[in-house]
Amino acid sequence: MHMLFMMLTGCTIITTRPVQEMANTGAALRAAREVQAETYASEYFRPANEWFFRAKQEYKLKEFFRAKQYLEHARVLAEKAELQAMLRGSNRSDKVGDDPFAEMPGEAHKEESPAPKVERYEYPEKQPVSLDEYEAQQKVQEAAPPKKESSKL
Repeated sequence: MHMLFMMLTGCTIITTRPVQEMANTGAALRAAREVQAETYASEYFRPANEWFFRAKQEYKLKEFFRAKQYLEHARVLAEKAELQAMLRGSNRSDKVGDDPFAEMPGEAHKEESPAPKVERYEYPEKQPVSLDEYEAQQKVQEAAPPKKESSKL
């Protein structure tokens, strides 16, 4: 009976989405980036990024248990990278390039450039035409031979 219940409900009841872990790991990586850990502690920072990337891939595949494990590993490495960077003389900087973790699951946030100024088009003023003049123009256009379009081969 228990086995039938497990088959009907699936595995999603057992493992929940690691949303909080994803946020915590992203915060740890941002903190490490703020202290230039990619320069001062790359031996921890690069693997942390790689584990985070793997976790996002597993999350997309709905492999939440494995994603949670990878996120934990990435968070620990990111925290070690931050600590090592601080111990090696890095200062926390306010300016950190594009934040690759701002949007989940993944694309870097880019500022949009302002739209270019467009000059307003001034339409030519139409001069009023009397009915007689209009009919005369139509007769001239009808009497003129049609223009041949040159075809380029």
